[in-house]
Amino acid sequence: MKDINNNVLNYRNEPNLSYNIEVSQKLAEFHASCFTNSEKRYSEKSMLFFIEKPIYHIFYNHISLVIIKVIGEEAELITLAVDSKRRRKGIGYELLKSSIIYLEDLDIKKLFLEVATTNKIALELYHKVGFTACGLRKGYYVTGTGNKTDATIMSYN
Repeated sequence: MKDINNNVLNYRNEPNLSYNIEVSQKLAEFHASCFTNSEKRYSEKSMLFFIEKPIYHIFYNHISLVIIKVIGEEAELITLAVDSKRRRKGIGYELLKSSIIYLEDLDIKKLFLEVATTNKIALELYHKVGFTACGLRKGYYVTGTGNKTDATIMSYN
């Protein structure tokens, strides 16, 4: 897949504040474009927070984004996004598999995530990669219409 090449660009160690602000704006714009029907869009301020904290690992290449929080031997997938025009082409799958290989190199033993129970495409992707459901959070997400949706907690060993 040509679109996957060089998909791992980790901005978290860049010491320049003006550069970090510029990157946080790009990340926030991209994330918002991927989550148009949801309240779960990260702002520029949130993205700057992720960039500045070394526990967050960010991979972005203008067509996909993943943010992972790493603490000890565990990690949490904060977000995974693929440009809407490029979905259903294996990019999310390849990004997730690459992220897992990266985490294995860091000796991470378990990866967690939450996904809306109504997000059948994402659930299918996570199952295909090897995640299993391990819990439920009632009313975890708020939709663009203000309704609440449950989240399935999933883990990958």
